[in-house]
Amino acid sequence: MVVIKYHDWVIEVDREQNEHLYTQIEITGTQSCGCENCKYFDTISHQVFPADVRELFKALGVDVNKNCDVTDFGTEETGHLFLGEFQFAGNLIEGPDSRVPAAGGGYTVNLLPLNDLFKIGFTKMVSKPFLGKVANLLQIEFMVRELY
Repeated sequence: MVVIKYHDWVIEVDREQNEHLYTQIEITGTQSCGCENCKYFDTISHQVFPADVRELFKALGVDVNKNCDVTDFGTEETGHLFLGEFQFAGNLIEGPDSRVPAAGGGYTVNLLPLNDLFKIGFTKMVSKPFLGKVANLLQIEFMVRELY
């Protein structure tokens, strides 16, 4: 296990375990959907993640090409607004959880802006375990805007 500091977060992670888990993924979240927006995301995904996020994913053992889920909340007027997830085995030692409980139930997503187009956060509230039954599963949440 190694400890990684990234902005406001401190995360304990077993990189080798995560690399092994990602080798087991045959179909990504976007591939399992197959809608036009997911197909489009797959064509641009190599360019939407900032360099420091790619370095973080490598340190965590997360394959940036194997997303768990991606949804497009954009419109024709605003352009694409992708919200996506990756998962990994680890412990969130310090830093805010990106999912903040809402007063009436549910939650809001609070992500850290890295630039004008990309935001990121970490949560212990995993939507749907994509990597199988793994102890201490954490989720990376990201939002990326692509203007038309």
